[in-house]
Amino acid sequence: MTTHTSKIDIKHTFSLAWGHFKKEWKVLVGMMLIVFVINSLPDLLGANKPGSGMVLGLFSLIISAVSIWLGYNLTKTYIRVARDHKVALPDMFEWGTDALKRLFFFFIASFLYSLAVVVGFIFLIVPGVYVGIRWLFAPYLVLDKQVKIGDAFTTSWNATKGHEWNLFLIGLVALGLCILAALTFGLGFLIVAPLLGLVASHLYIKLAAHHVGHVTHAAHASEASH
Repeated sequence: MTTHTSKIDIKHTFSLAWGHFKKEWKVLVGMMLIVFVINSLPDLLGANKPGSGMVLGLFSLIISAVSIWLGYNLTKTYIRVARDHKVALPDMFEWGTDALKRLFFFFIASFLYSLAVVVGFIFLIVPGVYVGIRWLFAPYLVLDKQVKIGDAFTTSWNATKGHEWNLFLIGLVALGLCILAALTFGLGFLIVAPLLGLVASHLYIKLAAHHVGHVTHAAHASEASH
């Protein structure tokens, strides 16, 4: 399927993300502070040191699971903010049977995406960058639209066709911002991390979210043919 989405305007994308960040900066920075504190706990308690013991090791494992859950809710929050929805700090702690199911599939999609990128990087880096760009929105589609994992990767591949170069340039800008944030002893990530999350969410909404109807229609057509 060929995408008819208009060309990405890099400056406009970052401008939109910055505008939304300024509207909800207190909530977004607060969420990042919570993530930083929780992720720092194992190191502060020495749970990651060799010979730290079973209890601290189990604690570190629990923190990792909590971090995945918080990352899922953070991504969901970024998409909401990018759609001009109001958010609040408790959004970061949403729970329930449906949320757990969606978290599971989001984790699987994110793991497969990361695995594909790593394998691509093993083969001379360029394939990893290319795969990372083309399948970028697969986890977003699973989280936001509950698309089946296989369909999510196919949809992301179709949605990013023709936009590879601009997405690559945005990735370079993101890398530059991360380097600048690192020079501030990490404090800059309180702003840079949510800003880049909003950039990715804007791109997802622009390029991939509207493709879901095509996927659903194609799936129904395939089922009807059988």
